[in-house]
Amino acid sequence: MFPNIKYFRCFINPESVSPHLFCSICQEVFVEPYRAPCGHSYCKHCIMEWLKNSNTCPEDRKKLTLKNMHHDFILENIIGDQKVGCPYREQGCCKVLNLSALGLHLKDCSFNPLNIPEFLKKDLHSLSPKDAGNFFYSIEV
Repeated sequence: MFPNIKYFRCFINPESVSPHLFCSICQEVFVEPYRAPCGHSYCKHCIMEWLKNSNTCPEDRKKLTLKNMHHDFILENIIGDQKVGCPYREQGCCKVLNLSALGLHLKDCSFNPLNIPEFLKKDLHSLSPKDAGNFFYSIEV
């Protein structure tokens, strides 16, 4: 969906996110969690990178290949229920929603720079980030 989705996730109450929802490799809340036969879970990207240099589970060192892992939909659904704010809050978007709905919101968010009409993009390149945020606000009002 988005190349660096971890940086788009602004949890509303990060202290309430269970420590069991964190990848032991990147130390972040799972993105596309994959579960090993031994029961340990990791972000798909993290475990794929790990397995390029190792053939064991990072936690218990049991033999592991990507082929014997599976996408953990249950864990992903639990994470998807967490409340997040739009990453374009500084530009003026006040949307709070479930993480599972963030992708759809970003496609339509009028504060997302990818959604700005071409004729306005030229003008925005000359503005500071703060002025660009004020520009967005004036469009929305």
